[in-house]
Amino acid sequence: MKTLKEISLTLTICILCYGSGWFGYKMGYTKGQKVLNQFYISEIDRIIEKYGSSSPSPPGDVAYSTQVASPTFDDLLDAIEFVESGGDSNAVGDNGNAIGAYQIHKIYVDDLNRILKGTLFSYTYEDRWDREKSRGMTSIYITHYGIGIVTPLTQSMLETMARIHNSGPDGWRNDPEWFVRNRGYTKERAEKKIANSKEYWLKVKKVLYGLKEN
Repeated sequence: MKTLKEISLTLTICILCYGSGWFGYKMGYTKGQKVLNQFYISEIDRIIEKYGSSSPSPPGDVAYSTQVASPTFDDLLDAIEFVESGGDSNAVGDNGNAIGAYQIHKIYVDDLNRILKGTLFSYTYEDRWDREKSRGMTSIYITHYGIGIVTPLTQSMLETMARIHNSGPDGWRNDPEWFVRNRGYTKERAEKKIANSKEYWLKVKKVLYGLKEN
């Protein structure tokens, strides 16, 4: 159970996430976001440090590099970007539906604008071609859905957020029966969704922790 202080901190993060978008719009998006992101990212890093960024040991075919000891939220965003596009803001995938450095779909933008409803900022589909705006979209999306989730002790917040980016708000879940009961999935479809989500996290994890092939 979160304390009142932790809940307030989470709300502050969300407000600052939204604020970064609005001030970015007024100041020139890249400059505005870089200035304000540093504050809320540091707050997210504090939460990650408290609840743990550790995750289960990697599979036997990889080994930890000593270069990255404790990944931050910024590191996570970098790793997601590398896995999604190799840093190419002009990347197009998923039969033309996934656009930009973070391979964002239209439904992702639509959901972000629902989250941002009532604020003075919104995103367009064209914003997906802009690396900084895509990074901002990803930041807001994964923190909105990721902060406060109670996951198994073996699942880190970084894993939770990465899987949410890849598979949607429920992408962090590991129980196929939950999807059957609450989303009307067949068990086969649920198991496939979970397997794909976990496979995606392993790709991000290799980049995030500096994993290398033996």
